[in-house]
Amino acid sequence: MNMTSLPVVGEGRVHQAIFAEGGGLRPGDEVRVAGVRVGEVTDVRLEGDQVRVYFRAKDVELPSATTASIEVKTMLGQKYLAVDPLGEGTLEGAIPLERTTTPY
Repeated sequence: MNMTSLPVVGEGRVHQAIFAEGGGLRPGDEVRVAGVRVGEVTDVRLEGDQVRVYFRAKDVELPSATTASIEVKTMLGQKYLAVDPLGEGTLEGAIPLERTTTPY
């Protein structure tokens, strides 16, 4: 059963973040804000020498200075995307490379 296709579970606007490397992040990994799960990674794509991460975040507004980082979730190497909503206004486009970090 594909739970993310259900209306309540799979909701949330799709956002993007650009990273220097994928850091082991995969589709289906959690997205957290302040340690609370708010969504999941939907896609990870290589674009030239950068990685674009697509993710859903339900009931979260992302202001213009939002940051994102790939964090280690378990000792076995599972990762999650930590998003920190900062600034004012609304984020237009992807979270830029200058405001993202990887676990390495």
